Amino acid sequence: SQGAGNASLHLSASPCPSKLNADDHWTADTGATSHMTPHCHWLRNYTPKCVPICLADNTIVYSAGIGSVVFHPVIEGKGVRAVKFRCVLHVPDLKSNLLSVLYLTHHSGFVVNINSVHMAFSHPPGLSRSCL
Repeated sequence: SQGAGNASLHLSASPCPSKLNADDHWTADTGATSHMTPHCHWLRNYTPKCVPICLADNTIVYSAGIGSVVFHPVIEGKGVRAVKFRCVLHVPDLKSNLLSVLYLTHHSGFVVNINSVHMAFSHPPGLSRSCL
């Protein structure tokens, strides 16, 4: 089973640069074992996949599929190069999008520094950043 923890931080970004609302925000979650979204229409290369997911309140929900999401970050009000989140679970019962900090560190080589006011992601030189 997968986990969706509760330690999180909202990212200032949108998967679609022309549309900004709360549904577009991704929450960086230190307890989530996979990236997750309730939005199946965002997923490319969609494949059905049923996986039990334990939420922070111990509720169990299930994924319906898995795919990749093209993400268009906005940093300080400006769009930057798009990245692709791989292995994103489609979880229809989620209320928000979760970006797995664990997945980024274990599978994509990111280093994450967290303090009382912010979370910073860095990537060693030479490693591809286009797929997360």
